[in-house]
Amino acid sequence: MYTVFRDWMERLAESRGAEPEWPLLLADALEHAFDREAGVPPPYGGEVFKDRDEFDAEHYAHVDREQGSGATENATTYALYYRCHFGNKWCEGSQGCLTIGDERFWLLGFQWPTCCGESDLAGLEADGGLAVFECKGSRNATDSPLVAVLKALHYLRCHTCSGDFANIVGGFRKWKAKLQQTGRVPRGFEAVEPTLGATHRAIVLAPTEYYNFHDRSRRSLAGVEGGWRRFSEAVSRRGRSVSMGFAVSSLIRTTRAEWLRPSPLPDSWLV
Repeated sequence: MYTVFRDWMERLAESRGAEPEWPLLLADALEHAFDREAGVPPPYGGEVFKDRDEFDAEHYAHVDREQGSGATENATTYALYYRCHFGNKWCEGSQGCLTIGDERFWLLGFQWPTCCGESDLAGLEADGGLAVFECKGSRNATDSPLVAVLKALHYLRCHTCSGDFANIVGGFRKWKAKLQQTGRVPRGFEAVEPTLGATHRAIVLAPTEYYNFHDRSRRSLAGVEGGWRRFSEAVSRRGRSVSMGFAVSSLIRTTRAEWLRPSPLPDSWLV
């Protein structure tokens, strides 16, 4: 007889060598909770897809000019969006895409509303999957990476409820038609639109300093079998409905990031 507990038990039994068990279990538990919450969040009731192109990109150029000194997390996030779409004198644009490793995410907007809060940054993958980014500054000592990915999952679940997702698709089609007239649709995304049945992603995006701080925090997972950096490896595996990830970027003068990789486990932990 199937139970989720038996499923988890069998998955852990398949792990071998020095691979910690708890990250696999936590990753599965979060995916299971995401699936269970389908249809639970009430729809926002208004326009979710916000066309941010009417803002002046130069308004956020100070983030690059001052190299982020004193910039708020919101300003840094907005500057990243405009830098990817329009570039500036410090960094060329990237057809609206943020590249993480060898994966491209077409940035659709920021501060998209939900019934309770706003997602920091929204993007689209080439397979139609929606990506929600929770962006953190280097000095954010309040939200650990675990809290941050839970926030991203919360907003992603809200955006993928049927009512809000239909609103996003409608807004996307209007926005894309406008971009097609000016040749701003990135290569590889010409025939792509948000697809509810695709695998969606919740991603934490932050500078190295943020992750290093929480590596040392007693409130985080520091010192526990490689810390939550080990967890980042487990959650990055594509699931049937949701995937998670942690990415490292200065968020300043760049349109790129890299996936966070765990440090090797000490030899004393190998079994």
